[in-house]
Amino acid sequence: MTTITGRCLCGDIGYALDGPFLSMLHCHCSMCRKHHGSAFQTEVAAPASAFRWQQGVDGLASYTSSPGFERTFCPRCGSTMPPSEEGGDVIFVPAGNLEGDPQIAPRMHIFAGSKAPWHTITDDLPQHETCPPGYDAPRIDRPVPPATRQQIPVAAAVCAEPSAFGSAAVPGPCATATVPGAA
Repeated sequence: MTTITGRCLCGDIGYALDGPFLSMLHCHCSMCRKHHGSAFQTEVAAPASAFRWQQGVDGLASYTSSPGFERTFCPRCGSTMPPSEEGGDVIFVPAGNLEGDPQIAPRMHIFAGSKAPWHTITDDLPQHETCPPGYDAPRIDRPVPPATRQQIPVAAAVCAEPSAFGSAAVPGPCATATVPGAA
């Protein structure tokens, strides 16, 4: 049996997962894209009984993205973490926090119908518009933003010069621009 560990960026929260694993997949749903800040989330599916927290579970933070579905993360470094609550026979673990080789490769793309319009899937893995047959995941609509949201003053640093890489920027002299009302 293969055991692999996972941890957040700062190391406060850690877990272990016993293999073999059920699957590895890329999820392109809009909520996973937003939660991970990327074109898709790669996750490992494993029996829930194979998962155990090793440290920091009491320090987890979460956001209820829709009724009955929480997005879990480390409040110190912001790393996406596995769900903190038991909720079924299978757990989906973000592959990005795994330390070492899970000895499984991605097998499919799910919610490819919701993929980012600027991203092109270039591999030959099966692409499922939503969930593939055999996966029992409900459709979850994106949460509606609150009618009013507290405006937080921010400061921005402009640290780039035009480069030979088109619209890409290279480090340059920094000038700080403060948004009106910022402290």
